Amino acid sequence: MRDEFAPRKINLASLGTAAPHLHVHIVPRFEDDPTFPDPVWNAPVRTTTRTLPDGVRDRLRRRLADQFGEGAS
Repeated sequence: MRDEFAPRKINLASLGTAAPHLHVHIVPRFEDDPTFPDPVWNAPVRTTTRTLPDGVRDRLRRRLADQFGEGAS
């Protein structure tokens, strides 16, 4: 995430429900994001024009597969 997006900070959240599983959010944060510096689930206080860099989904899938195996993506 740091290499791909160069965020100001990264939020980590682990959540659970009644179903036994691990549910993790890894959220790169930027000073111009809609809720920065507050939690991402707060009401937006600004709009942003930030978009994902070209090819980011494929690069992240490859990195996850290289790190954790093909089933990781």
